[in-house]
Amino acid sequence: AQAPPAAITPLRPQPMAVAEPKPPSVACVAFIGSDNVPLLIRSFPGVGSAEAGAPRAQELELQLALFSGLDQVGLHVQACEKAQQKGDPRSLDTYLGLLSPAILELEVDIKVDGGSKTSVFFEDYNVFAHISTSQLKILAVVKDGLCKQKQTEESVLRQMLRQLNQLYVDAASNPFFAGLETEKFRRRVTEVVEGCASRFQ
Repeated sequence: AQAPPAAITPLRPQPMAVAEPKPPSVACVAFIGSDNVPLLIRSFPGVGSAEAGAPRAQELELQLALFSGLDQVGLHVQACEKAQQKGDPRSLDTYLGLLSPAILELEVDIKVDGGSKTSVFFEDYNVFAHISTSQLKILAVVKDGLCKQKQTEESVLRQMLRQLNQLYVDAASNPFFAGLETEKFRRRVTEVVEGCASRFQ
């Protein structure tokens, strides 16, 4: 007698893998004018993405971290000026490096099955800065310990801040320049930051 056919087990749909949310490498960057007035503060993927209205508490945390770093910029400049008055020929390096640490509570939003999911992270960040000859300050709030080698981290950050400064120079050189709060400038800032952030390892 012929054996009966084996029962066919129906395939069960496998659940879709959901990317685990993680805090951004660069939480935000800021362009600060020579009079210390913010020209643009740009936060990144999922951070500070609240709708128009009252800012999230984390946005205030980011601003506090930035202005804490800004105080250190002033100290760097003053120290350089005093050194030059004493006959030290060294000029101020436009890359100021690490200014101050910050522990931030960040809410990060990711898309999940047509909706969104919010995760909260308490992470160590550092504020880095670049200052131009025209006293434009560019600050970046960057996650601590992104690179195994500090030299690699410094190289990437130098390049990122230098490129952001060049974006500003190009924009300000336009005879129709009307400020940094434009979609085109924001997009270019995002492209620079994401391009450099991919090199952190």
